[in-house]
Amino acid sequence: MMKKIMLIMAGTAGALGLSLGSIQGAEKEIDLSKLPPASTKANVTFAQDIKPLFDKGCVMCHGPRSAKGNLHLDTREGVLKGSEDGPVVVTGNGAKSLLVHSLAGLSRKPMPPQPKSGGQSRSFSAADIGLVRAWIDQGAK
Repeated sequence: MMKKIMLIMAGTAGALGLSLGSIQGAEKEIDLSKLPPASTKANVTFAQDIKPLFDKGCVMCHGPRSAKGNLHLDTREGVLKGSEDGPVVVTGNGAKSLLVHSLAGLSRKPMPPQPKSGGQSRSFSAADIGLVRAWIDQGAK
């Protein structure tokens, strides 16, 4: 019976895009050495620094009109609330935040997704990811 429950949990986790590692520590973790370093910019704020990045590359799918996975990246409150799968930010630790992993293309659901038809990628630069990481490290203000 317990084995069946674990298999159901594993299947549900995969369907939600969660790693088993986040549920039971069984899956290989993200290689944090592959993340861009946090920006050295001081006093990074959502309104001034992060929202313009997200407006460019995220809110078309995670904004006021459409919020895939119930993740709103158009407001600081929405980012901190997370998605239907749970938190995407570990305040004070950008390196451990799913949002940073996704932007860096290291998670099972890299964001923004790459275009299927060979169109222009909306990928974030290493500097952009470093700025998001610094924002989270500095308390996600």
